[in-house]
Amino acid sequence: MESSASGAAPATARPNEVEAPSENGIGEELLDLEGRQQSVARARLLWDQRRFLARVVLAGLLFGTAIAFLIPKRYESSTQLMPPDNQSGSGMAMLAGLTARTGNGLGM
Repeated sequence: MESSASGAAPATARPNEVEAPSENGIGEELLDLEGRQQSVARARLLWDQRRFLARVVLAGLLFGTAIAFLIPKRYESSTQLMPPDNQSGSGMAMLAGLTARTGNGLGM
């Protein structure tokens, strides 16, 4: 085994390989820098393609609006008012129950 007195890197080291994070945080800084560079590259790509993205969003909005107005109605509702029951005592009992639940009817 030869010792490298000239200061050259050992034969097993790969120059393109990122080292694992060390205790002083240099590896973490490199990973953070790479993450920021990727974010900037993605933002630049979106900015460069902003006209295309705007056209796609506008086309989708117009298409969705057209579909919403062209689909036929499938739901119809109807209401019917019913006459009150002849038993007024049951209504009073229900009112008394609600009043008892809230205290004195004033919400106190």
